[in-house]
Amino acid sequence: MKIGWALGAAVGVFLVTNAPMNSGASGYQGEARTDSGAVVVDIGDNYFSPKTISVPAGVKVKWNNVGRSTHNVTPNSGKSFGASLLAGESYTVAFSTPGTYAYYCTLHGAPGIAQYGTVVARAVSEIAKATIKTKSVSPNRTVVAVGEYLEWSNKTKTRQRVSFTPAAQSADSDLAVRTTVLAAGESSKVRFTDSGTYKYQVKSVGTKSRTNTGVVVATAID
Repeated sequence: MKIGWALGAAVGVFLVTNAPMNSGASGYQGEARTDSGAVVVDIGDNYFSPKTISVPAGVKVKWNNVGRSTHNVTPNSGKSFGASLLAGESYTVAFSTPGTYAYYCTLHGAPGIAQYGTVVARAVSEIAKATIKTKSVSPNRTVVAVGEYLEWSNKTKTRQRVSFTPAAQSADSDLAVRTTVLAAGESSKVRFTDSGTYKYQVKSVGTKSRTNTGVVVATAID
């Protein structure tokens, strides 16, 4: 397996192939994952997990109520999607039109408060993007089609190291040692050529700042 990578003045590119880890439903809390082609959001008591996901437009999103209480998915505005779910029930919808879809549970939250979430549906021609901030990566749960890119942009004032988590990769994985450093204002994009779930870390270089984490799910999309 080869992972090629070229860094320009503003944008670096490297290629992720083979070596996916922990694909499917055996994820950790908050991990983006797929089920029969749909991106899964777990509904617990009282949260949505992942809270924010970025998906290609047209991809289905499936909410599973894994809690003990009744919860609902209610859009902040309009009635383009939504459902009330008893414990154990699920609800699936495809976001065909690009845009940002904010929602919440009317029983345990409000727009932007307590139990709420967001789906960002990207145009097919649009590169998935993640912004590196001082205390977070946003969004930190991204779903891409196989062959699609994810681009990180460093919006902090310090250099940031983006690396795939060694402990999360198989022993023979080239991803275990793949890393790049972004200067302030710099961007780097990754192309995912194989289906799978990939964890990564982002940390400021030369400081004792916190380590931010993220997950990318690469999936075949019809």
